[in-house]
Amino acid sequence: MKRIFPPSPSWSKRLSRIYSPVVLALLLAFSIPARADTQDAWLEAVAYYDAGQYKSAVGALENLLQSGSLADPARIKEALELLGAAYFYLDDREAAREPFTRLLIQNPDHELDPVRYPPPMRAFYARIREEKKAELDSLIEERKRQDEIKRKMLEAERARQAERRKVYIDRVYRENLYALNFFPFGVGQFQNQQPAKGWIFLSIQTAGLAANISGYAVAEALRNKRGFYNTAPPPGANPASFTPDHDKAKLARGFQWGGLVVFLAGYAAGVTDSLLNYQSTIKLQERNLGGGDQTAPSPARPGPAAPAPPASPASKPDPSSPAGESPSSGIQWKLTPGVGDIFGASLELKF
Repeated sequence: MKRIFPPSPSWSKRLSRIYSPVVLALLLAFSIPARADTQDAWLEAVAYYDAGQYKSAVGALENLLQSGSLADPARIKEALELLGAAYFYLDDREAAREPFTRLLIQNPDHELDPVRYPPPMRAFYARIREEKKAELDSLIEERKRQDEIKRKMLEAERARQAERRKVYIDRVYRENLYALNFFPFGVGQFQNQQPAKGWIFLSIQTAGLAANISGYAVAEALRNKRGFYNTAPPPGANPASFTPDHDKAKLARGFQWGGLVVFLAGYAAGVTDSLLNYQSTIKLQERNLGGGDQTAPSPARPGPAAPAPPASPASKPDPSSPAGESPSSGIQWKLTPGVGDIFGASLELKF
């Protein structure tokens, strides 16, 4: 017995690869001439109408409309209009009524061009509109309703797209204290979130103050029990290598007053810089709460908000807390320590 085996999968794939381009080429070969034939038939029908050969125009237009080869709604509307006008010119009012009626049903607001068509034809067209007024009004209302539904659906889709693109950001701000601008040791700079400047002014003023205190302490330590400076060497000391305590005290006083000048100059410069860069509020934290397809923050709930626990400006947000919850005003106030958790206090607002 002779056994017949089905073709292998590899041969099936090869055949599909060969036949698919062939089928596509055949479809294109038949569709392109069809579109070209439709365009030629349309141009021929319009040419018959413009030449006054209305019987030939009626036949060409009827063939186009009955075959369904016209796909463009604007072209179909024009074909119905020309067909009705051709029947009218042939004094066949009953035949002209059918394409004009179809034209009105498909386009209830359509009007005939007064430049192109004579008044009797437009009056005939108006009578048909009046006879179909109830039906046309119903069609107009239905299309308005459909257009309104489409508009609302489009707006809803746009709103959904905008919601997907929306990003929720949580920001924490601190309200600065104006009086801290006049504090020494770079306090104003630290409050203004300028730590580099703060450390510079802190170092300069600390060095000046240390020189001032050290110079004063050395000068006072050189005094004897009676409060005077020794000008003669003690017994047994070499007078040539002896420096009077008064001269040492003068050098110490120089350090004392020089340190004071450095401290005051650094203080004045620090206050000026702090006032020039002062901001009433400064953003301390910012975190992205998500957006797009993620869950949006819950909406604000009416009623008084619970008091917020103290938090440091440098502390990280608690991940266990519900994101985005806020009182009805949309603003949450937090009382937190001020600059570096050392000086004063400040208020944070969160929204």
